[in-house]
Amino acid sequence: AEPAYGLDESAYSLAGVRRAKFHFEKQAGLETGAADGPAPVFLVGFPRSGTTLLENILAAHPNVTASEEKAHAWAILA
Repeated sequence: AEPAYGLDESAYSLAGVRRAKFHFEKQAGLETGAADGPAPVFLVGFPRSGTTLLENILAAHPNVTASEEKAHAWAILA
């Protein structure tokens, strides 16, 4: 049987994440592609896999801002 998830789909998703990173850096007024300084981090995972717990732990740090799940972020990935 053919696997439901293929490399082409993975490459497409990775390209979408790169586009989203560029979009969010631009919106935040950051230099896109800068090697140092603040950079967005995308926390992704399957439902019920612990991503919300990890988000809450990270957001407890004063230098971390969590944006929670944003519907428009998925539109950028498309």
